[in-house]
Amino acid sequence: MDYKVFCLVAIALIVGSISSASVQAESTKEQCSVERLARVSCGYSGITPDECTKKGCCFDNTIYDAIWCFNPRVIPAEDQCSVGRLARVNCGYSGITPDECTKEGCCYDNTIQDAIWCFNPRVIPDC
Repeated sequence: MDYKVFCLVAIALIVGSISSASVQAESTKEQCSVERLARVSCGYSGITPDECTKKGCCFDNTIYDAIWCFNPRVIPAEDQCSVGRLARVNCGYSGITPDECTKEGCCYDNTIQDAIWCFNPRVIPDC
């Protein structure tokens, strides 16, 4: 559980630094499908949908007690998902579908026998 919290904080910091750029592409629906408790604030109380999305953030006010302006979910790049069989850290559960796995920000690969299919992406340092 602590590892997932660490990953969420790391993702929030990465997305936060990306969203501070002056020009942002609009986040996709997939990137904005973030569970209520996993949302990391990207704005301030009373921010408008337009102000929020101009910052590169997601806006969803359909859930009463959730953060409405929040950082989009980072979808792992393909090279982050090239993780060897023994290095994979489980990110799902038995029977998870590829869509459910990637919605969690995880990688899905069922081509290696006796390996974890839904796993955490490899962290690639920026240095």
